[in-house]
Amino acid sequence: MEPESTQANLAEAAWRWRSAMSGGPEQRGRQQQPFQNMTALFHTKKDRAKAFTRLIEAGGGHVISARPPYSEVEGVTHFFVEMETNHEKIDLGSFASRGIPCLKPFFINSCIMEDSPEISDFFIPEYKDILVNMR
Repeated sequence: MEPESTQANLAEAAWRWRSAMSGGPEQRGRQQQPFQNMTALFHTKKDRAKAFTRLIEAGGGHVISARPPYSEVEGVTHFFVEMETNHEKIDLGSFASRGIPCLKPFFINSCIMEDSPEISDFFIPEYKDILVNMR
């Protein structure tokens, strides 16, 4: 396999997940599961939210179920947003003021494929605009 091929990346990610979940010695000092410290909230279609929920929970994270306007988001660490699939209005500014990143769901894929993806690479454009205006 080529070192940068998708197959090689998937194989490495699978090995990393298995090692992390078994708690092998090579994992000492590292996060045990890819979503272990994540409490997620989803703003997307129900079927997609269910699939993402299963993935996050399988990786050791938690998912909060809430509906717009999302006034009760205590403990949420990541807000995954697909504006194009769920057209209900949300106040992204309230998430920005609380320090909760509003992310594209592709961040989940990157957490699986990489050890520490750069979270800011996955901010949704509307959230980036709010952050710029807050400075």
